[in-house]
Amino acid sequence: MLKGIKLNSNTTTLKHSELKQLIREEIHKINLSPDYQELDIVGKSLFESYWLMGELLDPTNSYPYEELTKGYWVFEDEGGYEFFVRMLFQPVGEGYWEIKMGWVDLPKQQKYLKQSAREIDERRSDTIAKIYKDEILPRFLSQNYNNTLKIIPLDIKKYQFTKRLLTKYPHPDIKVIENKPKEIILSK
Repeated sequence: MLKGIKLNSNTTTLKHSELKQLIREEIHKINLSPDYQELDIVGKSLFESYWLMGELLDPTNSYPYEELTKGYWVFEDEGGYEFFVRMLFQPVGEGYWEIKMGWVDLPKQQKYLKQSAREIDERRSDTIAKIYKDEILPRFLSQNYNNTLKIIPLDIKKYQFTKRLLTKYPHPDIKVIENKPKEIILSK
């Protein structure tokens, strides 16, 4: 029997009934979203999963990760697949910082995609949240090279996850500009 679940360092442990109520409220919000209404049944299922993962992010539940080079973090999930999160400068126009995420090993990516259709690993999302909160955000705020950081999600489901991540870990010195569904811009 589930007695409680720790959501993140900023929240308290929820009882099972409180968690069920939170999920009901979030599912209701999802159903009202115009982005959700436009998706097919598979897309709706993934949209719900990404939305809830964003709501229930727990950086204390992350996989161990390491910074291989400045702005390039890697971690391995339980399946042995290696992922990266990278903050890099894009010298286009006035330039901007960008966060990129993906797989390190392309042959494993093929195998992973088949597996991920059946199972989504929330610890990967928790690890991305921890890297964003503990590594990327402080680094972005401490540098004086450029005041723009972009997150360019691949699809509306990942866009919604990113939006939830930023809502959950706001910073008073950061302004979030949504250019839906293309990008989310953080400006200091």
